[in-house]
Amino acid sequence: MIQRILLGVGFLLSVAASACAQKLEALWYSTGNEASTQDFLAHADKISIISPQVFAFDSAGGLHGRIDPRLVATAREKGVKVIPLVVNPGFSQPLIHRILTNADTRRRSIESMVALCRDNKFD
Repeated sequence: MIQRILLGVGFLLSVAASACAQKLEALWYSTGNEASTQDFLAHADKISIISPQVFAFDSAGGLHGRIDPRLVATAREKGVKVIPLVVNPGFSQPLIHRILTNADTRRRSIESMVALCRDNKFD
């Protein structure tokens, strides 16, 4: 019985040590305003992922929005991953319903997100 307990404790310590060895990630949500941009630029060396919340779908599934080029340049310089977020301004239920239930709109929204990340070399 004691051997089983000791083996269990050893296993838990091994798992805990492995978990502690993993690198922590620091995520920064960025809005499109200048204050948010300045905060990121000032602290980019402490951030591992930036997620700009500046893109939104239109009713056809197309994406609209723009990331400040300073964010992208600084992120690349500092090795920060850029993973944009697509927001639903006003939490429009009809818009999300259309994107999720209309096959053409859903396909276009997926293609828009893929093209955004591919064309801008986002992570």
